[in-house]
Amino acid sequence: MSKETTQLIRLFKEINHQPVMATRTHHHGRGAQRLLQLLSRHDGLSNAEISEMLDIRPSSVSASIKQLEAQELIVRQPSLSDKRVLTVHLTTKGRQITDRLNQVYDQMSERLFANLSKEERCQLVELLTKVNQEAQSLSTNLDSEMTELTRQARMIKEQFHR
Repeated sequence: MSKETTQLIRLFKEINHQPVMATRTHHHGRGAQRLLQLLSRHDGLSNAEISEMLDIRPSSVSASIKQLEAQELIVRQPSLSDKRVLTVHLTTKGRQITDRLNQVYDQMSERLFANLSKEERCQLVELLTKVNQEAQSLSTNLDSEMTELTRQARMIKEQFHR
């Protein structure tokens, strides 16, 4: 990796982790926050759908649901289409939390890009769109070796987060 690409990756990681630090004041873990945000956009998902959409283990989904249910931020209800399946829904209290989180994200976004001119923001959007398209292309064209390396990296990451 060149010096410039190494610096870009490091900067992406640093920027990406800033919102996580700001929202920790709401006393919800990162997984629980992701689940709340997902439900704010797609209320009424099953555990399996949540697991797939967040790309996390079903046991992690269950733990987050249990935590959020104890805090009265979500409720589980039988699915209208299949009574054997429980769907997860935000409570009024949960909706208030996600609304507040969204306000914090909006404020942070405004402050983060406040020192860029409109032209610079447009240019940044164009550049990041190109990078994102390449990342999507790479992810859809992974060969079996890269898939295995990704799996191993994920396992190592999970070991550190236990």
